Amino acid sequence: MSIPLLTTKLYIPPQRPNLVLRPRLLERLDEALLLHQKLTLISAKAGSGKTMLVSEWLHQQDRPATWLSLDANDNDPHRFVSYLVAALHQIDINVRQGTIGLWQNSGQPAAEPLVAELINDVASSCSSPFLLVLDDYHAIHDEWVHRAVGFLAEHQPPEMHLIVITRVDPPLSLARLRGRGQVGEIRDRDLRFSAGEAAQFLNDVMGLALPTEAISSLEQRTEGWIAGLQMAAISIRGHEQDAARNAFIEAFRGTNRYILDYLMEEVLNQQPPAIQKFLVETSILERMCGELCDAVRLAEAGSDGHDSQAVLEELERANLFVLPLDEERRWYRYHHLFADLLRTTLRQRRSVQEIRELHHRAGQWHQRAGSLEEAMNHALAAQDFERAASMIEERFTSMFSRSEVPVLLGWIEQLPEPLVESRPWIDVYRANTLALTGRLDEVNTLLDGVEQRMRPGSSGAPVLLGHIAAIRAYAANLRGDATRAIQMATLSHRSLPEEHLAARGMAAYALADTYLALDDLESAGQALWEMLAFGEKAGQLLVIVPALSDLATIKKAQGRLHEAEELYSTLYQWLVQLDGLETRERCAYEFGLAGLLCERNQLDAAYEHARTGMEIRRRLGGYWMVGDLPLMRILQARGDAEAALDTLREAEQMMHSHHFQMAAMVAFKTARVEQWLAVGDVQTAAYWAGECSGGSELEQIVLARLRLAQGRAEDAWRLLDRQRALAEAGGRTGRWIEILGLQALALELLGRPEEAETALSRALSRARPEGYVRLFLDLGRPLCRLLMRLVKRHDATATSWVGDYIRDLLDAFRQPAERAGLLADTAPLMPAPGGGLVEPLTERELEVLHLLSTGMTNKEIADRLVVAPSTVKQHLKNIYGKLDVHSRTQAVARGRELLLL
Repeated sequence: MSIPLLTTKLYIPPQRPNLVLRPRLLERLDEALLLHQKLTLISAKAGSGKTMLVSEWLHQQDRPATWLSLDANDNDPHRFVSYLVAALHQIDINVRQGTIGLWQNSGQPAAEPLVAELINDVASSCSSPFLLVLDDYHAIHDEWVHRAVGFLAEHQPPEMHLIVITRVDPPLSLARLRGRGQVGEIRDRDLRFSAGEAAQFLNDVMGLALPTEAISSLEQRTEGWIAGLQMAAISIRGHEQDAARNAFIEAFRGTNRYILDYLMEEVLNQQPPAIQKFLVETSILERMCGELCDAVRLAEAGSDGHDSQAVLEELERANLFVLPLDEERRWYRYHHLFADLLRTTLRQRRSVQEIRELHHRAGQWHQRAGSLEEAMNHALAAQDFERAASMIEERFTSMFSRSEVPVLLGWIEQLPEPLVESRPWIDVYRANTLALTGRLDEVNTLLDGVEQRMRPGSSGAPVLLGHIAAIRAYAANLRGDATRAIQMATLSHRSLPEEHLAARGMAAYALADTYLALDDLESAGQALWEMLAFGEKAGQLLVIVPALSDLATIKKAQGRLHEAEELYSTLYQWLVQLDGLETRERCAYEFGLAGLLCERNQLDAAYEHARTGMEIRRRLGGYWMVGDLPLMRILQARGDAEAALDTLREAEQMMHSHHFQMAAMVAFKTARVEQWLAVGDVQTAAYWAGECSGGSELEQIVLARLRLAQGRAEDAWRLLDRQRALAEAGGRTGRWIEILGLQALALELLGRPEEAETALSRALSRARPEGYVRLFLDLGRPLCRLLMRLVKRHDATATSWVGDYIRDLLDAFRQPAERAGLLADTAPLMPAPGGGLVEPLTERELEVLHLLSTGMTNKEIADRLVVAPSTVKQHLKNIYGKLDVHSRTQAVARGRELLLL
């Protein structure tokens, strides 16, 4: 949901012909790399040649480099990070623009942890050195951005070297970096042209053929300031006669105290009137091309003798402060210093109304070209508020699907309040953006105001009220207010005509998610099929993907894994058809399919899909917390408990900084308890179970898991028996299978083995056709023993398919990928004799146990592991405690019993 970034901000300035080579400065830049310094600071006044020096040096470098030209708009942290990530993507470094997506539903995150995540991603995705240049850093005054860049400068990965180009020293930790020898600096005095460089520039580059005395005079008067020399050279070129040139140099050398003003006036005033007019009128443009300049000047190519594209090319050739922004030399910008002069001159020579008219023309051109951000900026600069408001009203859906929400909200908030009050749709759209940025307290206030201003009985009132109800439904769902969400979504559905697809889809989504959280899968499915129809009619992946994804979630809950797989296949086909494979929407497909494959214990394939989804999320941004849940389960199943916990912590971070839909919150809260149970930490699991108080089926199931881990089998059985009846009546077969599996364990602990086998047999008969595996493996060691008993019984009664299915499950229990994580998966469900908990063995403890089983002595184990004997003794002590044994022989026997050996 981001507007197309201006790629010209990411271009490294192209090489320029007839450049004065400056080997002494290029060597200084090289030295910073040789000394492995973290930061190169180029700090000097305007017109010192900072940008030109660095760009020329980059073109001589072998290592990859990326460039970001900053401006005042980049003081918005969200925008700054968006461009920073886009710059890194230019050299194929995949980082978490994600972090950007995290802003869309909440307030601004802290700078340091956000940049820490970015640094980690850079370090993991880049193996070769690269350069990052931040140009025009003096445009930045936002404290958040300064903290972010400061943290980046100090903690950047070793492959990175940061270059900051600025007119003033930035508020970074320069003293600390200097003290560590980690910063290289080039300043005004370094950038000044020497006498020889001034001669080369004035005579060779500018073609003046000046005598040595004149060059020396100019060099001394400008103190080697490149912009001053350039302006002087252009002025001298305007004096064709030697006498006039000498007079200029004499005046310049003599009494003039304001070199900048003097030279600027000389440069501008020496241009032909048509060129002066061109320069002044196009100064409103941050970037320009020939067509845009024609539009601003109301000139068809060649109508006044000056084709704008030809003028731009000629200005560049004449070194008249015009800088190309791309290799094709289609887009240009003025030197900042020159642009400031031109805009000052514009205000002196044109009326306010004339300047607004220039902005009006520029805005119209950008609107036709599809450059909506620049179109809006010029419309607002022109104070053409009516047109800006109309643009928002007419293009809200397309702008919203592509734009950064804070940018869109910023445009709306610049409109005069009287205009907004006369256009109720503007406040509705503002409320829409506020809801999606998580500013829920402001949403109802805005919408209440719109309703109060509405004229009773007006023709558009029902449609407006329908949109308002859709936004209220979405906001209520985020607050967890199910009753309000259903009420408002139903009202919206009744009020809106079918053609209002976006609002109807929003209401349907709020309704479906609320019903999903309440376990009313039938009502949720009806809302989702309606939402899917809206999305297909509009061709909007933003609607199609969540509809299909949630429908697949319903199929999983109903125990219909094959139908869920078909829905994911349909989802993928839509992604292909609507060019969505490189969009955030693909994450839903990858995460959903990963969860399905995990359920079938196809862990390698599941992991690949989950990692693909996470990579897309990192690269493009987003906040699919549910994406972390299947990855967490997959990692735990693969035996990597620490990585699973890291994934949980990442999901927790998003939960604290965002508002999420009701169903996602239920899924997260229950998955968090399950994960702590999976690693054997019942105390922490019990703490977080306190948040599972909503009474949903998933919450009740996870509470039953906790009761089993606490040794409270009777409580668990009663809770599960009530939920089993509800799940069966509601057609939620997938959850019914899980409940029966847990009931079997509870009955086993209660000393009712026959009932336990019956419950498990019923679960297996429903699970086998759909290919369930992981559900049973996650129940761990006690279920494994129960399966061993069952397979003997079914072998005796010749029910072969049941026996085959059970043997497949037992084989899965014995797979090497299971061994490392088996105790972690099962410990919560197996109380120790004294009521304590069997903790999972670490990887090193498993290794010691294996060596122990070969008959090695403590010293032999220590030699094999290259550790001290005392360390082996400590490992053995831990192993004995966790396995509840007292000798080496007992430990080995217990290890074999638990399938660890």
